[in-house]
Amino acid sequence: PRSRRLLLEFLDLPLLADQSADDGRGFIALHAEPWPGGADVYRSAEEATGYALNVQVGLRATMGETVSALEPGRLGVWSPETVDVRLYSGELVGRPSRDVLDGANGLAIRHASGEWEVIQFRGAELVDASTWRLSGLLRGQRGTEAARAASALPAGAAVVALDAAVVPVELAAANLGNFAWWKWGPTGEDPGDKVFRTASHAFRGVGRRPFAPVHLRASWAGGDLSLDWVRRTRIEGDRWDVRNPPRGEADRLFRVEVGPEGDPVRVAEVSAAAWTYTAADQSADGLSGPVEVRVAQLSDTWGPGTPARITVNL
Repeated sequence: PRSRRLLLEFLDLPLLADQSADDGRGFIALHAEPWPGGADVYRSAEEATGYALNVQVGLRATMGETVSALEPGRLGVWSPETVDVRLYSGELVGRPSRDVLDGANGLAIRHASGEWEVIQFRGAELVDASTWRLSGLLRGQRGTEAARAASALPAGAAVVALDAAVVPVELAAANLGNFAWWKWGPTGEDPGDKVFRTASHAFRGVGRRPFAPVHLRASWAGGDLSLDWVRRTRIEGDRWDVRNPPRGEADRLFRVEVGPEGDPVRVAEVSAAAWTYTAADQSADGLSGPVEVRVAQLSDTWGPGTPARITVNL
């Protein structure tokens, strides 16, 4: 429907480009039909007063929603599932594999938890009015694999194309995690006009969250359980000509947890990408049967990042 009121999405996203600057910033995207030419976004600590202009947005975002279920898919490969997306305006186009691997065709999908998953797609087939079937998917990009649930995401999930219309807000690091009030409407209009909309949101600084390690492996040597893994970096990690990419954190540290999530039996912090669960420690902990082990990289600005997981039999 045609309306002067703008739809806004708050996007807690990882760094969309391999840059270290402003890694705590959040993003917003706005849409209206017709587009008023621009939008003003204000921020305040109070709902009723104190609003100051935070950012001006000149481009209408390509936004919409899924109209088919999205299966959890597979990570690290071209995942075989498809998803149908209906846009409020604009279009989606397929791109060659090389372009996608270079960063093209990024799309954020909001899961039931409120977390945004970043995907990319090769194929975009128009299957109905304003509706595209996306295929050749890369799932859980930029460290967002944990947004996926074990079951399919139902239709109706919000989607936002990750292009120049998705813009960062101005936010001091001290305000991360704090709820603020946001007000938005057409550029040049009085923020007291009824066309403006208001909502509260707290940006968490997801760009600071360390990526989960990969290739987590377990092997036995006598009664000792040896674990090793490969770290990932959220900064300049896509360059193939760099043998040891920047770690992206102040220190190279990992947190290893053994046992139930939220109530681990053993916790260790190590600087190497390896750890040994000795037979003596296993005996002291008294665990037996299938046990989950989690490994997360540590950040001095975020804490433990997304963990890699493996189940071992003790």
